[in-house]
Amino acid sequence: MTPTAMAFVSRLALLALLALQLCGLGLPAQEKPKADEKKSPIDKDGGPVTAINVGRAVTVSGGTIKDAVILIQDGKIKAIGKASEIDVPPTAKIVDRTSQVALPGFVNPASLSYTAGRRFTAQGRGAGNKKVSDGVRPKRSQSKALAKAGITTACVIPSGGGLAGLGCLVRPAADGEDPLELSDVLREDKVVLTMGFETGTASKKTWTESLDKARKYLTDLAAYEKAKKGGGKKSDPKKADPKKADPKKADPKKADPKKADPKKADPKKAELKEPKKDPKLMPLVDVLEGRQAGMLLVPSAMHFLHFEAFFEKEKSFRPALLMAPSGLRSYLDAWRVVDQIKALEVPVIMPVRIDRKPRTTVRRVPQRILLEKGIPVALVPQVSPAGLVEFRFRLLELVRHGVAEGRVLRAVTLTPAEILGIQDRCGSLEPGKDADILFFSGDPLAPTSDLLEVLVAGDAVYTKEES
Repeated sequence: MTPTAMAFVSRLALLALLALQLCGLGLPAQEKPKADEKKSPIDKDGGPVTAINVGRAVTVSGGTIKDAVILIQDGKIKAIGKASEIDVPPTAKIVDRTSQVALPGFVNPASLSYTAGRRFTAQGRGAGNKKVSDGVRPKRSQSKALAKAGITTACVIPSGGGLAGLGCLVRPAADGEDPLELSDVLREDKVVLTMGFETGTASKKTWTESLDKARKYLTDLAAYEKAKKGGGKKSDPKKADPKKADPKKADPKKADPKKADPKKADPKKAELKEPKKDPKLMPLVDVLEGRQAGMLLVPSAMHFLHFEAFFEKEKSFRPALLMAPSGLRSYLDAWRVVDQIKALEVPVIMPVRIDRKPRTTVRRVPQRILLEKGIPVALVPQVSPAGLVEFRFRLLELVRHGVAEGRVLRAVTLTPAEILGIQDRCGSLEPGKDADILFFSGDPLAPTSDLLEVLVAGDAVYTKEES
């Protein structure tokens, strides 16, 4: 082959190799997935999406987000974050609230709304399995009062001593003309076991019997479960070897008839039976086992000290303490037993009002005393006709008297939700939670701010009328 021909063949081979390399570089580029591709939080099979642009979103659980977007679908928060970080679907309904502040709806863990109750009391007797929902009679006026106060979830509790009954979750309903039904406001039934304690021999006797019966049931149940597991074990094959069996013991003629008499069988060896459940007692058993939220009304420090012996006796009995005096003029004195409460590691539910020191004009802020000790505190409105109307202004008063704004907001949102065991649904602005949202014209705890709109599960239940 001539040199010219050899050079021509070399050029062809080089061109072929270069073509293969170019093809090889192109193939991976086609198969490589997009690195910035994100999974959309929106359910393709769900309902319409609403995107709300807000100036600030106070999440409570994760700080404050400026220039935020909240995506809502099917009554749930699907996404929340900075506007630059949230992909808004092109079909979403856009709502402009860039001049407003968003906050999770308030949660009231101890309410008498939709009932005839006028005060918290531990007098009278209830039953552990009694449902307060059976006595709930929703009214439009009460629903509107809840919404106007910013309360999107309220736990209605029964009154009474001992095991008073089971509370239920309610919410405000949208405006309308038709009378409200229970289904219009009921969110969940049998949420918390409400209990009460009054000083005196009778109340102490009732509590002694209830706790002893509950503990005995759990002890008997544990023994039954242990015996049940033990009876399920396989027998030792060596002991059942027929070759080594005693022929005398195997001979039915020589067997002792007394030992075979079923009427004279040893009762201790009889089969254990599962302990019988007392429906009225089982909610207390569930509280001891941590399956049911519990709330104990101890109106004052004196009541707490009288009940303290029961806490010492039953270490697993740690309900939230509702320390709300039955009288409007009674003092909030939970601060007197702050160290004992701290040792129990339980939250406290108390009214939002501030007291004065006796025979002085000096203000005392018991909520601040407990919070500074690290005790979780949930705040509730006064049980009075003006309680809901004044609720937010009482919160402002706490801030004026030295309680940090973040602590006050948590005390009416996430902490009460945690007490009721519903923090996975409400109490903060997070993806996956109910779209219970308040919109304010400015800082939620500023005296110049107005509550403009209230959403419950994404639907408006209150809108401030334009003046």
